[in-house]
Amino acid sequence: MTRLETLLIAVMAIWLLLTIVYQVFPRQLAPYTQRWDLFRWLPAYDLFAGTPRTLQLSFRDQLVDGSMTDWCAIEICSKHRWHHAIWHPEGRRLDVVGSLVDDLINIIENQSSSRSKEVSDRFVYLSILRFVLCLPRAERVTGRQFKIEQSEGYIATRPSKQLFCSRIHSYEAVCGS
Repeated sequence: MTRLETLLIAVMAIWLLLTIVYQVFPRQLAPYTQRWDLFRWLPAYDLFAGTPRTLQLSFRDQLVDGSMTDWCAIEICSKHRWHHAIWHPEGRRLDVVGSLVDDLINIIENQSSSRSKEVSDRFVYLSILRFVLCLPRAERVTGRQFKIEQSEGYIATRPSKQLFCSRIHSYEAVCGS
């Protein structure tokens, strides 16, 4: 075996070892790979991805007497039928709401306390609020509140964990009606 062959085998063995280590510890090694792996020679396959989460948007109304109704879940994932491949305008609206909910949770999780914009002043929050307030309501309702919950996995096997709950918003203050 020549020196060139030995060097090539050593380089490939080191690359294989670094690739395996990077697959097991991607978050811990990300600062180093972003700085030193200029040509992105270490692939990121996400072989050991975390458990998927399902986000649920719910709302409740405040009645004239000050009491609150039960939480009502909003379906942000539609049931697909065969004809939805051709025409499904409702699916676009639900995709946008689902994306807004996911973006709001990412903002909340990554928010630092210093110099950060208030969550209720952000476009994402106001868009979700506008969507929730435009849903049908019963008579004698003065305000509405929404919350976002998370369940682990595609089919919820554990109880939901509340990630965010808004304050009660008055219809008159937001919609003017």
